Amino acid sequence: MANMTIPEHWYSSFAELIYRAQPSLMGGCRGIYLLPYLESAGFKDMHREYISQMTFPTEVLCGLKPE
Repeated sequence: MANMTIPEHWYSSFAELIYRAQPSLMGGCRGIYLLPYLESAGFKDMHREYISQMTFPTEVLCGLKPE
């Protein structure tokens, strides 16, 4: 799963600044840290990778689906 996340570096805060100024430019979407939600839903062996794409913070999550 790929998700827009909370920035880990000061220079990746550009998306948050855009959202605060004009949420519609971000499609009304704000970055969230998704890993804890997936773990609470029962996903196992989670692996998270943080990527900054042109200063937009993204997390890529991999895990096993709960049975």
